[in-house]
Amino acid sequence: AARFAARFGIPHHSGRWQDVIEDPAIEAVDIVAPNDVHAEVAIAAAQAGKAILIEKPLARSLGEADGVVEAVRRCGVIVVYAENRRFSPALQRMHRAVTEGGLGRPLLLRVTEMGSGPSHGAWFWNAERAGGGALIDMGIHGLATTEWLMQDQVASVQAMEARLRWGDRLGPGVEDTMLTLARFVGGGMAQLACSWAYAGGLELRFELVGSLGTTIADLGRGASGLSLYSEASAASAPSERRPHQAVPQGWSFPLTDEWRQKGHLGEIRHFVDCVLGKATPTCTLADGHRCLQLA
Repeated sequence: AARFAARFGIPHHSGRWQDVIEDPAIEAVDIVAPNDVHAEVAIAAAQAGKAILIEKPLARSLGEADGVVEAVRRCGVIVVYAENRRFSPALQRMHRAVTEGGLGRPLLLRVTEMGSGPSHGAWFWNAERAGGGALIDMGIHGLATTEWLMQDQVASVQAMEARLRWGDRLGPGVEDTMLTLARFVGGGMAQLACSWAYAGGLELRFELVGSLGTTIADLGRGASGLSLYSEASAASAPSERRPHQAVPQGWSFPLTDEWRQKGHLGEIRHFVDCVLGKATPTCTLADGHRCLQLA
């Protein structure tokens, strides 16, 4: 916090999130804390009248999420659910292709989200803190896009979980792989694969088949057209300024504008516009709640 404050000329910083919530000068908060405190911080922020940008997942469970929804309803604050995939330019273009009718009726969605597992926080591997494993960490992104892209409600799901690679490291309630099938009210289907067991870099691929056409967004490899090979080990590789879901070794596919291409920039700009009264949330608290229902 001290380094960040010095870098950006911020006059105050604290190691306690309560100090941020209790400061009357703070109008908006961005909740990027570990999952086990999402609900607690969000409820306190709502009660203090702050606008809220809350990182995925909304909470560890539906019970916690219900508490957030009730606090926000009672206090009437602005909330944006921070699902960056919804603000990815490629996926927004895919969404427009669906809503404008160019693909006809959506029939099938395939989402692949795989990496070698989170290495930037031990709490990701603890179900008590995270709420689960690969599904609630990576797969929650895919769940956030299913009904949005298919323009229909999920009617039923089937799933299979496994501990394919990290069995010894995983505690109770944590899976490193989850395969999910969903059927929609209108008859369409979705196939979602999320995994921390993938040794091939980072795979983020969305394929949507419609009655009149097909569209594919490859956020992990196709967004920049750039490939990079390095034999440096993870320990000797230059440190990144941000965490990644895959070890930077072997072939990688660097993005030339990662914040924009993966949607983080768009989501934060949208939140600021909502706080300023220039927009209303398009990725809502209800969307975050629905993701946990599907999970």
